[in-house]
Amino acid sequence: MYLIPLKQTPCQELSVTLNGIFFIIRLRYWSPDGENGIIFAQVKVGDKDWTGSTRCVPNQALIPYQYLSGNGNFYFICSDGEYPDYNKFGVEHRLVYLDNQEIAELENV
Repeated sequence: MYLIPLKQTPCQELSVTLNGIFFIIRLRYWSPDGENGIIFAQVKVGDKDWTGSTRCVPNQALIPYQYLSGNGNFYFICSDGEYPDYNKFGVEHRLVYLDNQEIAELENV
């Protein structure tokens, strides 16, 4: 498991190379009512086009298609079971990259 460092800010873009693949991740906060916001992610995998916006939920893959994700995928791990909240990034809500073996182990639990 690789922990992706995040800032406690509503919108950010970061890049990381994992398993020889260069990723760019955009995280955007959207709140229609000014209170109950949602984090959306877009991921660019290598030289492929950006994925569509994916709603970030705990324990769900950010890259929606196996053929794009290569040897792993990104997941939000939220200790309180809530949806990812940028105010809790790096504290209770973490973005991690799991390789395929770690994903398989997680699914078998």
